[in-house]
Amino acid sequence: MRIIRNIVIENEDVVIDNTWFEHCRLNHCRLIYRASDDWGFEHCLLEMCQFIFDYDAGQALLKLRAMNQSEGNELKPYHDYMLGQVDSYPISGVLNKQPKAIKLTIDFIRKIYEFHPAYMADVFNFIAGGSPEIAEQKD
Repeated sequence: MRIIRNIVIENEDVVIDNTWFEHCRLNHCRLIYRASDDWGFEHCLLEMCQFIFDYDAGQALLKLRAMNQSEGNELKPYHDYMLGQVDSYPISGVLNKQPKAIKLTIDFIRKIYEFHPAYMADVFNFIAGGSPEIAEQKD
């Protein structure tokens, strides 16, 4: 895993997969998540950043959105987990049945929600049927 320490990044597209950020400040950046690997922020400040769910992460968001729109509220256990209302144990069996990108994306949403809830408002809006530009499609 790549480690980035003690820097300021401004107005850049930053792929966060496979990267651990320590004591960094990110200003007006597009933070691109692809659901390909682990990542982390420790003692970081994010200011006016936008999260972009790219490649497999974008597809995972589309699947979560479809689950939300299906009958029977398929998304409820995931939603409760993402908001920290249940720990991982009750839904671990459910998560294990999903593709890796879904699991990584759900864990990503939960970690960011715990770190800074306001950043995930657009994500929950998208899953609920709204249309923010957070899921990019690649050919």
